Amino acid sequence: MTPNKEKLDDLATKVAAEILALTASVNDKLHAELLSATNIPTHAGQHNYVWLEIAYFGSYLLRQKVTNSMSKQEQNIFDPLLKERFLFYVTNVAFESKGEGAESLRLMIGSTYDARLKEYAEYRGDVSTLFKEELKNAFNSQSQGKIKFVDKSFKTKLKLKVAFFLAALGGNKEFLEQHGDEIFLPDSVLTSTAATVNKMFRETELNLGMFSK
Repeated sequence: MTPNKEKLDDLATKVAAEILALTASVNDKLHAELLSATNIPTHAGQHNYVWLEIAYFGSYLLRQKVTNSMSKQEQNIFDPLLKERFLFYVTNVAFESKGEGAESLRLMIGSTYDARLKEYAEYRGDVSTLFKEELKNAFNSQSQGKIKFVDKSFKTKLKLKVAFFLAALGGNKEFLEQHGDEIFLPDSVLTSTAATVNKMFRETELNLGMFSK
């Protein structure tokens, strides 16, 4: 039986829209909780990168959910359709990008989308653990953001103390200005966040139509 591309396209559109809706909800809640706990608003760069990591993870989970009952032929048609709809919604709706900027953003997000879905598919263990690390990297990679996540081991605490001590001793004003007002939160905070996001995407109800079990 030849797969119905029109129905697969419709399903991809529904899944992509659901990914964006859940991502926006989760992301807003996470940053509201951080603001309440630290009284520091999340930097725009951190906000956007965290948003994308949630969306990539959601794409993996919902893609897995809806393709379980598909044939390999159907999956081969559905996967590029889902990516296409995802990229359209993210660049045009979520980030409202226009012109050349939109195309550059689309290429960057598309490349990362492929990489993340591959990472999650190949990961052996609880994928929320890998997602937690991606969230942590999203916060920590943005130098202008003041909220950082670190493990609370003695080794890490010592490294931080030494770094600030040497900066103060050497009069490294640039280092102190950049990092002096940063808040270092335990990365264990993100463990529960990752588990909650994992549960939310896995349990969301989708109208799968012809692909319902």
